[in-house]
Amino acid sequence: MYYADDVVMQENSDAPFVGKVLNRNREIEFFQSIAEWHGAKVEYSAINGDVSFGQWWMDVTFKNGSGTRTPKWRCGNGRTARLSTSGSFITRLHKSS
Repeated sequence: MYYADDVVMQENSDAPFVGKVLNRNREIEFFQSIAEWHGAKVEYSAINGDVSFGQWWMDVTFKNGSGTRTPKWRCGNGRTARLSTSGSFITRLHKSS
């Protein structure tokens, strides 16, 4: 996955995470916490200019024994991304220059 050096990612209403290194490390930590992968599927997606939208679900069991089958929504471009597990979010995306 490509991240801009100054990428900003945010989950639900949590504080945003800024920077390529920080966000890449968060992704690595997340995938290392998975014990079993049961499946995932992109259900909807759209692209308009440099903004993309996707809705998908993921079914996993984590190493701590908890599991989830969670629907997720993502909206973003090469610099900003917003992830929601609640199904609703409002975000302002800034075009890359």
